[in-house]
Formats: sequence, C-alpha cells, structure tokens
Amino acid sequence: LNPKKCRKIKGAANKKGNEDNGLTARNNTRSSLAPSRLPGFGSVEYWAAQPENPAWECYPSPREVPSLTAADGRKWTVSFDPSTQTAEARSFFREWGFVVFHRVLSDEECQETVDEIWDSLESEHSGVLRGNAESHRLLPVERYGLPEAQAVFTPQIVRNRQSPRLVAALDAVTTPWVGSAPGADPIEAVLRAHRDGRDGSGVDDSGVDGSGGGGGGGGCEAGGERLGRDGLDPNTLVVSQDRWCFYPATGGDPERRTKNPGAHLDLCPWSYLPRPDRRMPCPDTDAGGFRYRNGLFDFRAEINCVRGEAGGPHHQGVLNLMDNCEEDGGTALVPGFHRCYSEWSLALGAWERNRVGQRRRGNAFVFCDPRDPIHGLMRRVTLRAGSLLLWDQRTVHGAMPNNSGVPRMAQFVRGFRAGEMTPPRASARAEAVTRELRKAGTFSALTKLGENVAGLTYGLSASRSMARDDREIRVDEEDGEKGTSDSSEEVETGSRQFE
Repeated sequence: LNPKKCRKIKGAANKKGNEDNGLTARNNTRSSLAPSRLPGFGSVEYWAAQPENPAWECYPSPREVPSLTAADGRKWTVSFDPSTQTAEARSFFREWGFVVFHRVLSDEECQETVDEIWDSLESEHSGVLRGNAESHRLLPVERYGLPEAQAVFTPQIVRNRQSPRLVAALDAVTTPWVGSAPGADPIEAVLRAHRDGRDGSGVDDSGVDGSGGGGGGGGCEAGGERLGRDGLDPNTLVVSQDRWCFYPATGGDPERRTKNPGAHLDLCPWSYLPRPDRRMPCPDTDAGGFRYRNGLFDFRAEINCVRGEAGGPHHQGVLNLMDNCEEDGGTALVPGFHRCYSEWSLALGAWERNRVGQRRRGNAFVFCDPRDPIHGLMRRVTLRAGSLLLWDQRTVHGAMPNNSGVPRMAQFVRGFRAGEMTPPRASARAEAVTRELRKAGTFSALTKLGENVAGLTYGLSASRSMARDDREIRVDEEDGEKGTSDSSEEVETGSRQFE
C-alpha cells in the first residue's frame, strides 16, 4: 500500500476504535494525533505527546537570542573564541543552552569542505552542477538537505574533525568524565543537581563537573564496566563520525523548499534522566551496547540513544561552512529549554501514555501538534562561515526553511568523553572507524590528535586491556581446575586410607 492509503486505513481504524470504546478525541491521543509523516523525517513515522498536555506549562519564557550587528547591517549571534574565551563560553552555554564559537575553520577550510560536498552531489546526481542553480532542482526534495550516508569520511571532513580549534571548542563544553562514587545512585545525583538549581548543566566556569556525581557520560550502556584503568584516560575527548547537510537556495519559491525538521529533541525523555516508574527500553543498546556492525547506523544511533544518569549534559553541534543569515534558513532552537527539561519530562507522565518517535536506530521526540506553544518559542541562530554552534541535547531545536537565493552547507559534529563507552564498544568503534577511513582512502590524513579524537588510541588500549583480562581469566580457570583435581586426589587417597 502507498503511504496515503496506509494513513487513511490507520485513521479509519483509530476512529472506529474510538467509537467502539466511547472515547473522544480529547482524551484519546491516537485519535487526535494519528500517525503521520512529518516534513524532514522521511518515511519514519513519528508521534508526540497528547494534546493540551500539562507539560506545556513547563516551557520557558520567550527569549531573544543575543546578537551583534555588523558594519554591513547583518546580525550575527554572539560568539566566542575557543582558545581564549572558554570560561565565558561555558557560562553562556549554561545559561542559554547553546553557544557559538567563531573562526573554528578558516575560509580555505570552509571552501575545501564545500567543494567536497559539491563533488559528492555532482557524482551521485546526474545533471547537477554547482554553478547552475536550475540544475539543483534535480535534487530530491525529500532527501536534501541530508545525504543518504550516515557518516562521511572524505578528506576535508576528516581533517575538520581533528582541527585543534574544533577540539578546543568541544572540550570546553563537554563535561569532564569523573565517574560515579562507589555505591552512589547516579540518577539521584543528577536529580539533586537539578533541585540545587544547576539543572545538570554539569560544567562550571572552571571546567569541572558541577553535579558532584558522575559527569559527562551516559550512553545507553549505563551500568556496564567503564574504562579507567591500565593507563586508559576516560576523560579523553572523542569526536563523532557524522555527515554534512545541504539546503539548496529557493529564491522564496515554496516548491523548491527542502523539507526541514520541526521542533524536536534528539533523545528519548523516558530514557534520558530515567526514573524506575517510567523507563522506556532501548533494544539496540540495552542488549549489549553498540557494535558498529550494521553499516554506519551506530554512528548515528550513538547521538540519539543517550541517557543522562551519569550527569551530562550531552550536546550536539553544527560546523557552519557558509555565512548563514536569518533568511537563509538553518538551525533554530528554544533558548533556555534545557533548564526546564526535567520538569517538562516529568510532566509528560509514563511513556506508555505517550507516543515517542523512534528513528531507525536511536530515539527522538517530535513536537508535532500545531497548537503546541513550543513552536512560537523557536529562535534562529545566525552564523558566519567557519563558526561552530553547540547546543545542550536537552534543548528543543529544529531547522527553518531557506527562503533566500543562497544555499546552506554545514557539517554535523559533537564530542563526548571516552568514559561513556564500555571496553567492547570502544574497541568495536575504533575498528569500524579504521575500516571506514581505509575504505575511503583517508586514513593517512589522520594526525596524532586525529587518532585520539577519533577514538582509535583509546579503542586499541581497550582491546589490549580486554585481551589481558581474558588471559587472566583463563589462568584463573586453569588454576581452579588444577586445584579441584588436587582436591579430588586428596579425597580419593583419604578414602583408601579410611578403608
């Protein structure tokens, strides 16, 4: 069946079920918010919370994004230098739920990345030419801005991930991994931080975790053994392996407008800061963690499938490659939502009473009710070329459509501490990154810093540590078997003596 017919059948079934049960649209979420395909999310079906949800009352007050007006009259969001203004940037990030770093990439690096993206577009789509705007109509609106590949390993994209200024910016806002105290309840530590007014923001002006508990970590492998011995540094920064985006110029023509994701969170509220009474399973990772064997999807899933029991916050980011003004479309977010996130997530109630959108591998919560006041709180963040925008993963965000004659290009990137990974995950991830780099012919582009932030050094150490542990276990088992054998001989000898 085609998608339209599927929706009609589902809608009719929901309506029939409501009539049979005597339920109205107001008290039945399935009737008033039937499954639908939302712009920007392809063929995956999404649901959101029930209408007129009391969680709406938890939203922050409207705030305008701080900006400065340049000499040419264009407004740019306030930004910071990753080398000299890290304390100011952390303070801004904690207050607003996002921060912008300027001049992370040079003009030359931006242009080289743009050229790579055009090379990819021209090779994959016959007839598309970078210098011919009319040919851009050949790009499928449903697909672009995002490529089909879940992670990209072209030369300049790889070099960008190991840029010292990018690493410095990510390191500035990524909460240090300090682990959890023995016997401590990491969930309660985070909730206590919220009650104390820190809202789990984690990083104080000195760059030290402010929660007093477990900072910075928390992938979906919560409770698993963490790396932190044998010389392995769990505070090592690891940079994501992600992809780029391209939103063509539209000149204001709505028919050429690329589908854009609306207001959403790239996490599951019932897994991030979980409570025993409303825990939602995450089958891809609860069963043993990421293994990076299913194509490149685990590189995407590690972004969405996160939990906050180790303190957080987690963040997401976009490395801007072209000047991105208000009318050019691009990232929009709700300033300060991260501060009300805990109250909001608790107000949602149990996940069984809500529908949460789930990506192919990873979770997302989408605010799809047009009456939801969250849409009126979204604010655009304007960026110069070479700037890096990072936002707290608990901050509601989305993208505004491009209404100008200028395209938008960017590279997605985020950072996390190696301590989030169990030894098997760290080893499997390093093996997958190495495999993809060699396949793309860009392994030789890695610097020493690149090897570290790609997680290769850490993953190799994890592999060696696991191998050593296996040897020790085998030795212990052999000693145990030998001891059992000796004991049996003694018992047999004693029995003969008794006889």
